Amino acid sequence: MIIRVAICIFTFVCIFLVCVFGPELWGEINGTRSLGNHLSFLFNDQPKEWCVVICSQSDFGQCIVGEEIIPGYQNHYDKNGEYAEYVETAISDKDWVITRTFRIKEKKRYYWIISKAYNIEGLDRHVNIDSIIKNYITGPVDSIEYEKKRKELHMKINFKN
Repeated sequence: MIIRVAICIFTFVCIFLVCVFGPELWGEINGTRSLGNHLSFLFNDQPKEWCVVICSQSDFGQCIVGEEIIPGYQNHYDKNGEYAEYVETAISDKDWVITRTFRIKEKKRYYWIISKAYNIEGLDRHVNIDSIIKNYITGPVDSIEYEKKRKELHMKINFKN
């Protein structure tokens, strides 16, 4: 009887942990990290493909379809369809998303700041959500301008060196 109770408790705890932490763990395994407010960092084993998207469809809390906003399709590829710029890293807190991109030919890093103050809940799918969010994006800027803007906005979030 005690063994049965222990097995039931163990099973309940396992199910609870999967429900609470499963979507986040699943996303990290499958190459998507939620940044909040419909934004996701998509990554895989090919860093040149990495980007930040505004998610239009998710499954188990993880983005599966989205429109690329950083570096943006026009910056991600050059005129020959080759990779030109990609996201190296993206992190977020409750108010901000910060990203760092790398431009391949220039061999330079650029920084982006996204305010999560926008609201796209309940908008019609035919509305150009990308154009709404672009009003909340600062970038691309160099590291000096990034630090200046970050201090001006009193942002606590920053990249770890």
